[in-house]
Amino acid sequence: MWLAIYKPKRFSLSWITNICIILGLLLMILSPIGGLRNIILSAKDYKFFS
Repeated sequence: MWLAIYKPKRFSLSWITNICIILGLLLMILSPIGGLRNIILSAKDYKFFS
């Protein structure tokens, strides 16, 4: 939103900072989803008391 409203110069410090924040936010959201998926896939093959 901020990039669309204020339209900073491309590749300026504030533009790069905001892109890094967006990438960090995506990583923060997708990492737990991937970890949970890995746990679920590992649990399928788990056998109790074997």
